[in-house]
Amino acid sequence: MSKAMVSSALARDRLRDADTHWQAAMRAHEGYASRLRDLAAAAEEESRALTLAQLANIPWQPIPGASGLEAPVDLAKGGDRRGPAAVWTRFDRALAQLGTALEGDSMRTLAGAFEQLSLVVNELADAAERQVSAAQRKTG
Repeated sequence: MSKAMVSSALARDRLRDADTHWQAAMRAHEGYASRLRDLAAAAEEESRALTLAQLANIPWQPIPGASGLEAPVDLAKGGDRRGPAAVWTRFDRALAQLGTALEGDSMRTLAGAFEQLSLVVNELADAAERQVSAAQRKTG
């Protein structure tokens, strides 16, 4: 094993903080676009924390059964999804890749999966904000 580029204590602290933010974002119920932004930020934070953990030579402990990861009810297939269907398809794909990465043993792959999910969720938030703006222009 090579020498760590980052202290394991710092990396573990960042992972714990990122995990807390991610779990809260998955349960949040604020405004739709805000909720999506928070989820995207939490996924980005996870990606950065995992990259830091990799630099600290902290091994990833695979999570058996994580490939069955599901979106929160309001973001799940069949729910009240607002935004372009093509982006939702990419969301579903990114979530599936995240679940697979959680079961794997590559910290780099897992960080990349969180990063990809963050990008897609930010697109959904952009679309939700455009939809709200368009509706406000019509009524106001």
